[in-house]
Amino acid sequence: MIASPAVTSSSSSLRGATTSHTVLAMLLLAAVGGCLPEPNRQQQPVAVGAVAPDFTLPAARGGSHSLTADRGKVVLLSFLDADGTNTDDQFEASRRQLVFLKSMHDQYAEAGLRVVVVHAGAAVPAGALTNYSYDNGLSIPLLNATTKPSVAAAFDVTSLPTTVVIDREGTLTQRWHRYVPPAQLADAIEASLDR
Repeated sequence: MIASPAVTSSSSSLRGATTSHTVLAMLLLAAVGGCLPEPNRQQQPVAVGAVAPDFTLPAARGGSHSLTADRGKVVLLSFLDADGTNTDDQFEASRRQLVFLKSMHDQYAEAGLRVVVVHAGAAVPAGALTNYSYDNGLSIPLLNATTKPSVAAAFDVTSLPTTVVIDREGTLTQRWHRYVPPAQLADAIEASLDR
């Protein structure tokens, strides 16, 4: 009979300790859970007038390129379709845009312009972007965003091509969806270079 109260007392202490540990674990989980990002939260695209988000993407001719590497220059960044086997309207608009991107590079590189092209179309076979870069005589970086779609989403790429201008301090100053006429590109670049 004497053993029963001791067992009851131990059981009561054990239940109390278990409850305390459970409550502590729940509080800790709630605190840590509040620090973790929500899995379904979508990042808002950068607005015109805000600092452009940095990224690092693989380059078609090897290595990688980051946006911060061009800080101090005006950056003309164009997301386009560089799949040479494609024949749809987005590819045709991208091809036409590329002609003028190369022209902007030739005209304004010495004044501090950096032109960067990002393939944001469908995934392409290994080496296809390298071939595209050489076939089109690109002396500007051609990057691949197909494995990181969040980069295109961060710049609000809703159609190809989508082109943005980023000033020397890293602020996004212009954004165009679809093909941009060369006169508009030149005006935006000259305005940014003059600041």
